[in-house]
Amino acid sequence: MSTRPGADSRGASRFRHPQIFSSYFSNFSPLQSQLPAGGHHAGIHPPPYSAADQPERRDSLPLHSRRTRRRRRRARDFFAVERAMEEHMPFFLEQLVRDMIDDDGENSGGGGIACLVADLLASWAFDVARRCGVAVVAGFWPAMHATYRLIDAIPQLIRTGVISENGCPRNPSAPICLSPNDPILTANDLPWLIGSSTARISRFKFWTRTLHRSKTLRCILTNTFPDEGEPKTQQLTTFSIQKTPQVFGIGPLIMQASTIGNASLWEEDMSCLDWLDKQNVGSVLYVSFGSWVSPIGEAKVKGLALALEALGRPFIWVLGLAWRRGLPNGYANRVAAHGRIVSWAPQMEVLRHPAVGCYLTHCGWNSTVEAIQCKKPLLCYPIAGDQFLNCAYIVSAWKIGVKMEGFGVEELKDGIRKVVEDELLKREN
Repeated sequence: MSTRPGADSRGASRFRHPQIFSSYFSNFSPLQSQLPAGGHHAGIHPPPYSAADQPERRDSLPLHSRRTRRRRRRARDFFAVERAMEEHMPFFLEQLVRDMIDDDGENSGGGGIACLVADLLASWAFDVARRCGVAVVAGFWPAMHATYRLIDAIPQLIRTGVISENGCPRNPSAPICLSPNDPILTANDLPWLIGSSTARISRFKFWTRTLHRSKTLRCILTNTFPDEGEPKTQQLTTFSIQKTPQVFGIGPLIMQASTIGNASLWEEDMSCLDWLDKQNVGSVLYVSFGSWVSPIGEAKVKGLALALEALGRPFIWVLGLAWRRGLPNGYANRVAAHGRIVSWAPQMEVLRHPAVGCYLTHCGWNSTVEAIQCKKPLLCYPIAGDQFLNCAYIVSAWKIGVKMEGFGVEELKDGIRKVVEDELLKREN
């Protein structure tokens, strides 16, 4: 991370402080452990709102008032959160940055903020940094680099007629490929094509605005790993700075962050680890659809529940209390002999456990990287955003999972058989 020195009377360097501002704390917590020690003071600042405003996991927080309930209902809406961030958070961030600059100047006779790194999902922070006179502004992309390349390709996709000015596919069946070394995508993999037509257009505007703002950055740090999809990792750093920010792959951060404590905002059910100790090696199916997006809906919750019951295979299912309404009556008792349902789990510990044989996932990037680190094959059921692109790489490029189209008993059984058998073949070879 770069710092900008300020000269003292002898011409020596007095280093200013890099600061990091996050749209969501979980995006940046692994990066905290990688900040340089020594003479540089660095800080990570989550947004000035509470966990109650997070769009998911509302069931783990007490209801105190009608106002709190209204806030939580609004927080479920991506556009309400995005609008609140755009309208209100720049004021608080600017106040914080200016206070930090003033305090640092008073206490050290100089200095300030050398570099501000902001999550690209909080791209409004870039203009704030410039108004405050921060010399170096960098972006952090918490997802895989291929997702950024897809967003970066939006102007080309419009010019070549793949999508309209509003992001709608002109030919939904036409294949999309970022490069010869990337998997073939379809319109269904585009991260803004979620929900109604109005919602899709609004999401597309969000991404085009993010892209426009990112073009003014000095560099972008991506939470990726070498050879993610491109033939040479060096390609990440050879862009012309006049045309686009330099892009540096610095991840996957989750693999470098073993020294930090638990960054989860939710209380983890550690008892599931004792339960895993009693299961046979490779026998357990771990099921989790993440903490950010809403789960799969009550009807699909019921379908998956019945399939897991009929399958009879040991499982751990992360399912918040608010979404258990989709479970059949008496379900927890019926599956108690071979299944555990928890509100939240210590995911890395679960995935590392030898009893876990495969992972049914929404394909969120952090979950994907954790599964890769723990060498667990994946059953993929993407729900929103970049998860569809992640799934394409998991299935077609890296060949470490299969995509699930539904939750029927035979579909689940066939998916588990495929990934488990493929994993055994890989180990034998």
